[in-house]
Amino acid sequence: MATSAPNEFLISRIRNYSHLLKATKEEVEQTKIRGSGESRFKKLASKLIADLLKGLQRNIALMKRVDIDPDGKSALSEGIHQSLEAFLNWVDLILRHCNAVDIEMHQFVSQILEDLDFKDMDYLLLSGWELSETSLSESLKKLFSGIFPLASDTLANEFPSFCILFIPQSLLKNPINWPLCVHEIGHMIENEKLKIVESFYSRPEFGPVSTRITYSIEALKYRYSKEFQADYFATTFFGPVFPNQLVDNYFTKEVFIHPTHPSWEERIRALVEVLRTMGLQGAAENLKNKSSSISTGPSMIPKDSLEFLNQILMQTRGLLEREDAIYKTNENNINRSREALTKFIPYTDDMKSLLNVAGEVKKNLLENAKSTKKKEKVEKFFDPLIKDSIRLSYLKRTYAKLDRR
Repeated sequence: MATSAPNEFLISRIRNYSHLLKATKEEVEQTKIRGSGESRFKKLASKLIADLLKGLQRNIALMKRVDIDPDGKSALSEGIHQSLEAFLNWVDLILRHCNAVDIEMHQFVSQILEDLDFKDMDYLLLSGWELSETSLSESLKKLFSGIFPLASDTLANEFPSFCILFIPQSLLKNPINWPLCVHEIGHMIENEKLKIVESFYSRPEFGPVSTRITYSIEALKYRYSKEFQADYFATTFFGPVFPNQLVDNYFTKEVFIHPTHPSWEERIRALVEVLRTMGLQGAAENLKNKSSSISTGPSMIPKDSLEFLNQILMQTRGLLEREDAIYKTNENNINRSREALTKFIPYTDDMKSLLNVAGEVKKNLLENAKSTKKKEKVEKFFDPLIKDSIRLSYLKRTYAKLDRR
């Protein structure tokens, strides 16, 4: 039971949030946020803060009522405090980390979504400690449920989905690893647009404590299916570079696998099969050999228990086929990209070919460099070369669209 406190103290404590919310609204309006999600996020924040200010007045009126016992008022005050502190921290996190993501990464994600005809998606890219995707709308809805009904209704009716993609600085500085983001983009598209997995498996809710994940069989089937789907999406869309970089990051331990993910072995076996079905037999064998020494514990449930996984993957493939976005090896593009990068010339014709050869070219350049000074030169200039190629590829297609008008 909550400890009671003097009523005027509780009301004063709640009323103080009005100033904090108004100051936050001004800060959001004045902050320049990179990416296409800026205007939508600012609209979301403005609308939510207006709803929260109304909710504060409603809750203050409740606190003044004599028919509510002191412990009930203390519990309400505690709930308001926790909800608003979490909301203010979310906004602070976004404002502090939104501009730590290079413009080239925004252009990288933009090109992928454009290829899939999802240019209208609401999302923000933020610097974060691990590569992950989350729904801001869902996180906030949990905070406001029962305490701020107006804000909850706004999220449900006007902003049912707003995605945040967290990207670590080590990955941001290494564009050869950017295809790893395509897995998270796959989650983003599934959560906001496709919703294929939840048409087969019920979406699990968090436990009573917001960070407590449910590990029931059905919950694991849902989460494992989403991970296999995102791996399938990333490989089918971007080609061999995704599974290759995933394995590289296993050995460097830069990617942490949660218990809600299938084991490394099952993921790699599935990716080898995806490459084979794409007709990329050589890439499949290379991946199998490269990952032969990987050994971790078993998954919490076996892949074979996902009885609807094949249907989920085929429906995902249907999206890629419809948009003609399945990776196909283009030897001319591969060779031109390899030749250009070897000469430190940006390659802008095909971002997929670019990133599928970038790691190989960098490795060859380092192996062929006959002095430490030349190796340092490769390390210093190659990653910016890849960023330039992505940026120029984005500009090239943007101007091509303008020419067609």
